[in-house]
Amino acid sequence: MSMTELSPPATEPLSLSEAKAHLRVDHSDDDSLITEMIVQVRQHLEARLGLALIHRQVRERFDGLGRDPRMLSPSLQPLGAVSALRYKDTSNAETIVGSDAYLVLTGLNGAVFAVSGSGLPAPQRLKGGIELDYTAGFGVEPEDVPAPLRQALLRLLAAAYEHRGDEKAPGLDVDVEMLIAPFRQVRL
Repeated sequence: MSMTELSPPATEPLSLSEAKAHLRVDHSDDDSLITEMIVQVRQHLEARLGLALIHRQVRERFDGLGRDPRMLSPSLQPLGAVSALRYKDTSNAETIVGSDAYLVLTGLNGAVFAVSGSGLPAPQRLKGGIELDYTAGFGVEPEDVPAPLRQALLRLLAAAYEHRGDEKAPGLDVDVEMLIAPFRQVRL
Protein backbone atom coordinates (compact mmCIF):
# COMPACT_ATOMS: atom_id res chain seq x y z
CA MET A 1 0.00 0.00 0.00
CA SER A 2 1.28 3.45 -0.89
CA MET A 3 -0.20 6.91 -1.12
CA THR A 4 0.52 9.87 -3.38
CA GLU A 5 -0.82 13.35 -2.76
CA LEU A 6 -2.24 14.52 -6.10
CA SER A 7 -3.10 18.00 -4.86
CA PRO A 8 -2.04 19.44 -1.50
CA PRO A 9 -4.39 21.29 0.82
CA ALA A 10 -5.16 24.78 -0.50
CA THR A 11 -4.84 26.28 2.96
CA GLU A 12 -3.73 25.42 6.47
CA PRO A 13 -6.17 24.77 9.34
CA LEU A 14 -4.59 27.68 11.25
CA SER A 15 -3.93 31.14 9.84
CA LEU A 16 -0.77 33.05 10.67
CA SER A 17 -2.77 35.74 12.49
CA GLU A 18 -4.64 33.14 14.55
CA ALA A 19 -1.38 31.41 15.45
CA LYS A 20 0.34 34.67 16.38
CA ALA A 21 -2.60 35.68 18.56
CA HIS A 22 -2.45 32.34 20.38
CA LEU A 23 1.32 32.63 20.80
CA ARG A 24 0.99 36.30 21.85
CA VAL A 25 3.49 37.35 19.20
CA ASP A 26 2.95 40.96 18.09
CA HIS A 27 5.92 41.36 15.73
CA SER A 28 6.59 40.00 12.26
CA ASP A 29 10.16 38.78 12.86
CA ASP A 30 9.02 35.15 13.28
CA ASP A 31 6.28 35.06 10.63
CA SER A 32 8.08 32.64 8.32
CA LEU A 33 9.10 30.44 11.26
CA ILE A 34 5.53 30.31 12.60
CA THR A 35 4.17 29.59 9.10
CA GLU A 36 6.58 26.64 8.77
CA MET A 37 5.66 25.41 12.26
CA ILE A 38 1.95 25.46 11.36
CA VAL A 39 2.68 23.07 8.47
CA GLN A 40 4.88 20.88 10.67
CA VAL A 41 2.34 20.49 13.51
CA ARG A 42 -0.45 19.81 10.98
CA GLN A 43 1.62 17.11 9.29
CA HIS A 44 2.55 15.62 12.67
CA LEU A 45 -1.06 15.47 13.86
CA GLU A 46 -2.31 14.10 10.52
CA ALA A 47 0.31 11.34 10.53
CA ARG A 48 -0.42 10.45 14.13
CA LEU A 49 -4.18 10.19 13.53
CA GLY A 50 -4.36 9.01 9.90
CA LEU A 51 -6.42 12.08 9.04
CA ALA A 52 -6.40 14.82 6.46
CA LEU A 53 -7.53 18.02 8.15
CA ILE A 54 -8.06 20.08 4.98
CA HIS A 55 -9.32 18.59 1.69
CA ARG A 56 -6.73 17.19 -0.66
CA GLN A 57 -6.75 14.74 -3.57
CA VAL A 58 -4.84 11.51 -3.03
CA ARG A 59 -4.14 8.29 -4.91
CA GLU A 60 -3.82 5.21 -2.78
CA ARG A 61 -2.51 1.91 -4.10
CA PHE A 62 -3.62 -1.31 -2.45
CA ASP A 63 -2.02 -4.74 -2.76
CA GLY A 64 -5.37 -6.48 -2.30
CA LEU A 65 -8.83 -6.12 -0.88
CA GLY A 66 -8.15 -7.36 2.63
CA ARG A 67 -10.44 -9.57 4.68
CA ASP A 68 -13.70 -8.34 3.17
CA PRO A 69 -13.73 -8.48 -0.67
CA ARG A 70 -16.84 -6.30 -0.69
CA MET A 71 -15.06 -3.31 0.85
CA LEU A 72 -12.04 -1.08 0.33
CA SER A 73 -11.05 1.11 3.27
CA PRO A 74 -8.81 4.11 2.46
CA SER A 75 -6.04 4.90 4.93
CA LEU A 76 -6.57 8.66 4.94
CA GLN A 77 -9.81 9.82 6.54
CA PRO A 78 -12.34 11.39 6.48
CA LEU A 79 -13.24 10.05 3.07
CA GLY A 80 -14.87 12.46 0.62
CA ALA A 81 -15.69 11.84 -3.01
CA VAL A 82 -14.07 9.03 -5.00
CA SER A 83 -12.98 10.17 -8.45
CA ALA A 84 -11.59 6.86 -9.78
CA LEU A 85 -11.22 3.20 -8.92
CA ARG A 86 -8.83 1.25 -11.13
CA TYR A 87 -7.40 -2.25 -11.29
CA LYS A 88 -4.09 -3.08 -12.93
CA ASP A 89 -3.17 -6.42 -14.42
CA THR A 90 0.27 -8.02 -14.59
CA SER A 91 1.12 -6.06 -17.77
CA ASN A 92 0.13 -2.79 -16.02
CA ALA A 93 -3.00 -2.35 -18.15
CA GLU A 94 -5.76 -0.47 -16.32
CA THR A 95 -9.38 -1.40 -15.93
CA ILE A 96 -11.57 1.43 -14.68
CA VAL A 97 -14.39 0.34 -12.40
CA GLY A 98 -17.58 2.25 -13.18
CA SER A 99 -19.06 4.28 -10.34
CA ASP A 100 -22.26 2.22 -10.63
CA ALA A 101 -20.34 -0.82 -9.32
CA TYR A 102 -19.55 0.69 -5.93
CA LEU A 103 -21.05 2.83 -3.21
CA VAL A 104 -19.01 5.39 -1.25
CA LEU A 105 -19.64 5.90 2.45
CA THR A 106 -18.09 9.29 3.19
CA GLY A 107 -16.87 10.72 6.49
CA LEU A 108 -14.75 9.30 9.29
CA ASN A 109 -14.30 5.56 8.80
CA GLY A 110 -15.44 6.01 5.21
CA ALA A 111 -15.14 3.13 2.78
CA VAL A 112 -15.94 1.96 -0.75
CA PHE A 113 -18.44 -0.91 -0.95
CA ALA A 114 -19.30 -3.19 -3.85
CA VAL A 115 -22.88 -2.83 -5.03
CA SER A 116 -23.11 -6.50 -6.03
CA GLY A 117 -22.94 -9.30 -3.47
CA SER A 118 -19.92 -10.81 -5.19
CA GLY A 119 -17.63 -8.02 -4.09
CA LEU A 120 -15.08 -5.88 -5.85
CA PRO A 121 -12.92 -7.54 -8.52
CA ALA A 122 -9.70 -9.10 -7.25
CA PRO A 123 -6.54 -7.49 -8.64
CA GLN A 124 -4.35 -9.57 -10.93
CA ARG A 125 -1.18 -7.72 -9.95
CA LEU A 126 0.10 -8.48 -6.44
CA LYS A 127 1.69 -5.12 -5.57
CA GLY A 128 -0.38 -1.97 -6.06
CA GLY A 129 -2.99 -3.73 -8.17
CA ILE A 130 -5.81 -1.46 -7.00
CA GLU A 131 -5.71 2.34 -7.29
CA LEU A 132 -8.22 4.62 -5.62
CA ASP A 133 -8.29 8.37 -6.29
CA TYR A 134 -10.26 10.26 -3.67
CA THR A 135 -10.68 13.41 -1.65
CA ALA A 136 -9.79 13.23 2.03
CA GLY A 137 -10.33 15.89 4.67
CA PHE A 138 -12.93 17.63 6.79
CA GLY A 139 -13.46 20.45 4.28
CA VAL A 140 -11.79 23.25 2.35
CA GLU A 141 -11.91 25.94 5.05
CA PRO A 142 -10.07 26.02 8.38
CA GLU A 143 -13.43 26.30 10.13
CA ASP A 144 -14.40 22.88 8.71
CA VAL A 145 -11.78 21.23 10.94
CA PRO A 146 -13.34 20.16 14.27
CA ALA A 147 -12.61 22.59 17.11
CA PRO A 148 -10.78 20.02 19.30
CA LEU A 149 -8.30 19.31 16.49
CA ARG A 150 -7.72 23.03 15.89
CA GLN A 151 -7.16 23.49 19.63
CA ALA A 152 -4.70 20.57 19.63
CA LEU A 153 -2.83 22.22 16.74
CA LEU A 154 -2.61 25.49 18.65
CA ARG A 155 -1.23 23.71 21.72
CA LEU A 156 1.30 21.74 19.67
CA LEU A 157 2.33 24.95 17.93
CA ALA A 158 2.80 26.74 21.27
CA ALA A 159 5.01 23.91 22.57
CA ALA A 160 7.05 23.84 19.35
CA TYR A 161 7.48 27.62 19.38
CA GLU A 162 8.42 27.71 23.06
CA HIS A 163 10.96 24.91 22.69
CA ARG A 164 12.38 25.87 19.27
CA GLY A 165 16.07 25.17 19.16
CA ASP A 166 15.90 22.62 21.97
CA GLU A 167 17.59 19.32 21.24
CA LYS A 168 14.51 17.25 22.03
CA ALA A 169 11.01 18.48 21.34
CA PRO A 170 8.44 17.87 24.07
CA GLY A 171 5.97 15.00 23.70
CA LEU A 172 2.23 15.35 23.53
CA ASP A 173 0.78 16.49 26.81
CA VAL A 174 -2.32 15.06 28.45
CA ASP A 175 -4.50 17.95 27.25
CA VAL A 176 -3.57 17.35 23.60
CA GLU A 177 -4.07 13.59 23.99
CA MET A 178 -7.57 14.22 25.36
CA LEU A 179 -8.42 16.57 22.49
CA ILE A 180 -7.36 14.12 19.78
CA ALA A 181 -8.58 10.88 21.41
CA PRO A 182 -12.05 10.88 19.74
CA PHE A 183 -10.41 11.13 16.31
CA ARG A 184 -8.02 8.19 16.60
CA GLN A 185 -8.43 5.66 13.81
CA VAL A 186 -8.57 2.09 15.05
CA ARG A 187 -7.17 -0.32 12.47
CA LEU A 188 -6.99 -4.07 12.80
